[in-house]
Amino acid sequence: GEGVDIRSSCATVEVETPDTVAEAPSELRGYRGPVYIAGTSKEAVKRALETAKGTTIGVMDNEENIVKRSTRKK
Repeated sequence: GEGVDIRSSCATVEVETPDTVAEAPSELRGYRGPVYIAGTSKEAVKRALETAKGTTIGVMDNEENIVKRSTRKK
Protein backbone atom coordinates (compact mmCIF):
# COMPACT_ATOMS: atom_id res chain seq x y z
CA GLY A 1 0.00 0.00 0.00
CA GLU A 2 0.88 3.66 0.12
CA GLY A 3 3.43 4.66 2.74
CA VAL A 4 4.67 2.61 5.64
CA ASP A 5 2.54 0.42 7.86
CA ILE A 6 3.78 1.39 11.33
CA ARG A 7 5.46 4.67 12.28
CA SER A 8 6.52 5.38 15.86
CA SER A 9 9.06 7.66 17.48
CA CYS A 10 11.54 4.79 17.74
CA ALA A 11 11.15 3.00 14.39
CA THR A 12 9.40 2.77 11.04
CA VAL A 13 8.09 -0.68 10.09
CA GLU A 14 6.89 -2.07 6.79
CA VAL A 15 4.89 -5.32 7.21
CA GLU A 16 5.37 -7.68 4.25
CA THR A 17 4.35 -11.11 2.98
CA PRO A 18 6.79 -13.27 0.99
CA ASP A 19 5.32 -11.83 -2.22
CA THR A 20 5.71 -8.16 -1.22
CA VAL A 21 9.08 -8.15 0.59
CA ALA A 22 10.92 -6.83 -2.49
CA GLU A 23 8.85 -3.61 -2.36
CA ALA A 24 9.91 -2.76 1.20
CA PRO A 25 13.21 -0.91 0.56
CA SER A 26 11.51 1.62 -1.72
CA GLU A 27 8.65 2.05 0.79
CA LEU A 28 11.19 2.73 3.56
CA ARG A 29 13.32 5.14 1.52
CA GLY A 30 13.49 8.64 2.98
CA TYR A 31 12.50 7.76 6.54
CA ARG A 32 14.85 8.87 9.30
CA GLY A 33 15.77 6.61 12.19
CA PRO A 34 15.65 2.82 12.41
CA VAL A 35 13.61 1.09 9.71
CA TYR A 36 12.42 -2.51 9.68
CA ILE A 37 10.79 -5.03 7.41
CA ALA A 38 8.42 -7.19 9.49
CA GLY A 39 7.78 -10.57 7.86
CA THR A 40 4.36 -12.17 8.28
CA SER A 41 5.79 -15.71 8.10
CA LYS A 42 9.09 -17.60 8.32
CA GLU A 43 9.38 -17.43 4.53
CA ALA A 44 8.76 -13.65 4.55
CA VAL A 45 11.42 -13.18 7.26
CA LYS A 46 13.88 -15.27 5.22
CA ARG A 47 13.24 -13.16 2.12
CA ALA A 48 13.41 -9.95 4.18
CA LEU A 49 16.86 -10.94 5.48
CA GLU A 50 18.02 -11.50 1.89
CA THR A 51 16.54 -8.16 0.81
CA ALA A 52 18.03 -6.26 3.77
CA LYS A 53 21.52 -7.80 3.51
CA GLY A 54 24.14 -5.06 3.18
CA THR A 55 21.63 -2.28 3.93
CA THR A 56 20.68 -0.23 7.01
CA ILE A 57 17.25 -1.93 7.05
CA GLY A 58 16.45 -4.23 9.97
CA VAL A 59 14.18 -7.28 10.02
CA MET A 60 11.53 -8.39 12.54
CA ASP A 61 9.57 -11.62 12.71
CA ASN A 62 5.79 -11.83 13.07
CA GLU A 63 6.09 -11.63 16.87
CA GLU A 64 8.02 -8.33 16.73
CA ASN A 65 11.33 -9.95 17.65
CA ILE A 66 14.27 -8.21 15.99
CA VAL A 67 16.10 -10.70 13.77
CA LYS A 68 18.45 -8.11 12.21
CA ARG A 69 18.92 -4.73 13.88
CA SER A 70 18.53 -1.59 11.78
CA THR A 71 21.75 0.40 11.68
CA ARG A 72 20.07 3.60 10.50
CA LYS A 73 20.56 6.39 13.06
CA LYS A 74 17.75 8.57 14.45
